[in-house]
Amino acid sequence: MAKVTRSFGLMQDGSAIKIAYLEADKELVRIVDLQTVKLPEVEVPTTPDGMFDEALSDMDFDFDFEGGSDEGPSSGGDQSGSDQDFQIPKGPEPIAAKSDEPNLEAIARSMNFEEGRISLNLDISNVTYKELKVPEKASKKKIYSEIKKLFFDDESPAVMTFSYLRRHDDSIVGISHEGKMELLENLINVNRSISKKQYHYSYIQPNEFALINALRFNYNVRPDDISAIVYIGTDSSRITLVKGYDLLTELPIINEGYKSKDTIKTIFSRLMLESSHLNLTVVNNYFLAGQGLNDSMLEFIADRQPESRVEYLLPQKLIDMVDYSDKYDEPMLAEYIIPIMLAVTAALPKNPVLIRSNFLPRQLKEQQNLFSLNPAGIAMLGAILIVALIGLNNVLRQQTENRRIKLEIGRTESQIQVNQARLDTLEVIRDEIAAIEQSISRSNLLIGERNQWHYIMERISNSFHRNRISWLTTLRNERDGFRVIGNTTNRLHIIALSKLFPESVIEYINENPIEDNTVWYFEIFFRFPDPLETKRLDHLRESRITNMSMPSRHNQIVEPIIISSIENTDRSYLSDIEGNNNPDGR
Repeated sequence: MAKVTRSFGLMQDGSAIKIAYLEADKELVRIVDLQTVKLPEVEVPTTPDGMFDEALSDMDFDFDFEGGSDEGPSSGGDQSGSDQDFQIPKGPEPIAAKSDEPNLEAIARSMNFEEGRISLNLDISNVTYKELKVPEKASKKKIYSEIKKLFFDDESPAVMTFSYLRRHDDSIVGISHEGKMELLENLINVNRSISKKQYHYSYIQPNEFALINALRFNYNVRPDDISAIVYIGTDSSRITLVKGYDLLTELPIINEGYKSKDTIKTIFSRLMLESSHLNLTVVNNYFLAGQGLNDSMLEFIADRQPESRVEYLLPQKLIDMVDYSDKYDEPMLAEYIIPIMLAVTAALPKNPVLIRSNFLPRQLKEQQNLFSLNPAGIAMLGAILIVALIGLNNVLRQQTENRRIKLEIGRTESQIQVNQARLDTLEVIRDEIAAIEQSISRSNLLIGERNQWHYIMERISNSFHRNRISWLTTLRNERDGFRVIGNTTNRLHIIALSKLFPESVIEYINENPIEDNTVWYFEIFFRFPDPLETKRLDHLRESRITNMSMPSRHNQIVEPIIISSIENTDRSYLSDIEGNNNPDGR
């Protein structure tokens, strides 16, 4: 009976973890189960002032930046991965998710993770790709030296790992990952809580590697073909461009997930925009993967690119070995393509077409391979450890003290940042309050306790009183002003009326005889007067009334001046017109 090996591919997308469980022997690789679980809600203990408890400080990973390699044969030449130091966290046990859905711990028990090889993905938002120019025959040491110069500077994050990928043309792509590996931490906590046997981790790779492996492993494409692999996730989507079987470039993350209504339109528009920037005249193949897929998405792209191949990204070789049509449809297989290919990479470690670059920490690798040493090697290792024990004791003690001091410094800096953010927020709020108060003050100045209509009506009434045998038929308020419709026996009166307010337009004048009398029908549109001017005149009137109610020598002198300044506003203009243009008064 052929030996059956188990492999598991785990992909974290937001708070969801997609799991693919595969079994492989010499003849075939088959999918046993596909599952999705939510991350458990871990309650982090806090001190009274809200800071993290000191007991959680040991959860930190301890990485160094010396690159190692995990080479394997591939069709694209030498493809290497880095080895990073890793320290198993000693934090609290995970707390089960507060829901009826199966959590990671329950799935780990049911699938027996300790009996297979596990491969994980890296968070898409924390992975960066950059072109690297090094001599064709450069050594690995030289390549890693150039990668350090490319990715590391004074502002680099405290936790950063890196690797590289060699293309068919011997050009190199540098890959970096920032921050902790949350999925790996969760699995280590689950392992500690449910099994004494340590899980075996094979690979940790970016999503793009799994998608390119899906293309390499399952499809035949020409060396010059440009393929666009579209992955739609929970909260974001990404397009990976591949030339032949090599990574060409990754496009910026699109902050729309499968729940967005027009995700495929946004993705296609971004692809067209970036293609023009990259001078890509044609995209030969479109492969869709991720959540929320449907045939309408394929039709949308096919309608716009009729000469291109458009289909779901599927595990075709596995489908050829076993028919899954009664269990999984194509959209579901495309949804799980990343965890499936992670599991395939773990199940087929010697397959030449799969990318082998690996972000698995070096210390974790050494812990897993400890018992593969021969007895002489183990004895030598034991002797070295005994000799170094006394010196390490002092070093570890000092490191513990340094860690404690750094933790205190970190807490203080964190509190300073929080307080600074609060102060900045308060300053913004103060500025907003001042602006609102200024607006209220200006509004009170402009509006006061009355509106403009009393002023408008007063001006119109006085004008009709001065321009005799004129009458108003309609006064209509409109959006940008008001309209006056009336009749007059003297056409010059219309001009005088049009000067009552600024920005007036005489829109219509028509002679309309009434009982042998010449009458002029007119329409004038006025824009509202300046509120500041209205308010100023209101103050003048209020001052005049106040002075009239308080007789004095000063008031008796000022009053005629105020009256003349108001009443002469219309008379001066009208008298000039009547004197110059219409001596007979008509």
